[in-house]
Amino acid sequence: MNSDIQSLAAILVVIAAVGYLARRWWKNRHRTSQGCGGAGECACPSTKISGKPTS
Repeated sequence: MNSDIQSLAAILVVIAAVGYLARRWWKNRHRTSQGCGGAGECACPSTKISGKPTS
């Protein structure tokens, strides 16, 4: 492979990666039920008080 083909291949890989990440971001930004961490798991304290001991 000469350097021109390698440069073109590298540019295409970068463009594909940016497109993939942009598409993931665009889909995930509309989700409202993802919680604090963004993955659906929230580590925030609950507003509901339970009478059960935690230990």
